[in-house]
Order: sequence, then C-alpha cells, then structure tokens
Amino acid sequence: MPHGWAPLAALPLVAALLLAGCGADGRSSSATTSTAGNPATSTSQANATSSSQSPAEAAVLAGWEAFWADWIAVSATADYRSPRLAEHATGEALRRLRLQLLSYNREGLVARGKPVRTRTRVLAVDARKARVAECLDSSRWQAVDAETGKPSGTPSGKNRQVRAELTRTEGRWKVSELDIRESLCVE
Repeated sequence: MPHGWAPLAALPLVAALLLAGCGADGRSSSATTSTAGNPATSTSQANATSSSQSPAEAAVLAGWEAFWADWIAVSATADYRSPRLAEHATGEALRRLRLQLLSYNREGLVARGKPVRTRTRVLAVDARKARVAECLDSSRWQAVDAETGKPSGTPSGKNRQVRAELTRTEGRWKVSELDIRESLCVE
C-alpha cells in the first residue's frame, strides 16, 4: 500500500465507524466516525468496465465487486461468523472485517443502505497480486440499531479514497489489504 495511507484499525461500515489507524510509518492518522443519513438506493457498481479492459483486469474487478457485495450483505446482519466473508476476503482484511462486525453485533448495530462507489480502477495486476482504487461516498450506508432502526450518529458528508490489494488465492481474487482514507477523492 502507498506510504501514508492509513490502514483501518478495524474495518468498519465505512459510514458508521471509520476509526483511526496507524500509517505504514507508524504515525497515527485520524479519520472521523460517521453514520446516519437516510436509507437510500445506491449507485454502487462496477464502473470501471470498458472495452479496453484486459481479461485479468476484468477478473480483478469481478473479485472486488464480489467483496463489496459480501461486505454489504453481511453488514446488514452483523454476522461476523458468516462464511460469505471468506469468499472474497483473506488475511488481515478478513480479520478486520470480522472484528468490526463482532463489534457491531455486540453493540446491537446493523447496516442499512449501500455506499456509492465511483471511479473504480485497477492500478496494477500480475498473476498473484492486484491493486485497485476507487472513490467512496458512505453517507448512504449507515449503522442503525438492529431493533429500532434508529441511526447511530450522523454522517460526515465526506468522501473517501479507497485502495486495496487483492491476492489470487483458491482460484479467485480476494481482498487481502484495504485502506480507506477520509479525504477528497481526487484520483
């Protein structure tokens, strides 16, 4: 991952519990906790598809989209034990997803809505590793009380830059590292 990107201490529903982490240089970097907004439809999509895309890039993006579909679906129940998580996440990314969902489960929270993801692109790909980046608006993906549906907090209204590394394992692309930084997405 690029120097200065802040790996999340525990991968959250980005809109709900974006936590502070440590950068690769060991310095602390901050992010803002945010939630709420109205449950709304989202434009989460594979928006980097084009006729100029190589088969390798298409396969990476398919794995990336499947990762997001899994994360969004499992977050709706906060089922940290769901085998679905391991279908498209591995290593540290999988561990952090499970920890975040366990936290949600203990707090009686689930997610509603979907994040709006744009400008998805493959930065690099080889036979075993790939890097992707995209912009993320998580204001429509919120943590709510599982019983009452009441939002937990308020949205920050900020966009986020997302960078991920995917590893080809068990015959498919799985997210192995995920960095989400709250900032203007200018890439």
